Amino acid sequence: MKTVPPTTAEGIERYLGSGLVKGIGPILAKKLVGRFGVEVLTVIENRAAELQTVDGIGPKAGSGSRTHGKRQGKSARSCCSCTATA
Repeated sequence: MKTVPPTTAEGIERYLGSGLVKGIGPILAKKLVGRFGVEVLTVIENRAAELQTVDGIGPKAGSGSRTHGKRQGKSARSCCSCTATA
């Protein structure tokens, strides 16, 4: 089996909304993809502070700066295979 991360906005939204990424459900996933498009996983990993520009995300999401964002992004990428073919 080959692990393939989602590359479309729809696939990324389904992945993020699936519950595999702690704190992100279907509604927030839709908002995140609506704001950042297919770059959302990069934003989570490298620019977590920008997440605060999305309605419903407070300062806590961007706190922990780069370390928090990189942890979330790596966790996001590590689970991408489940929705890539769904």
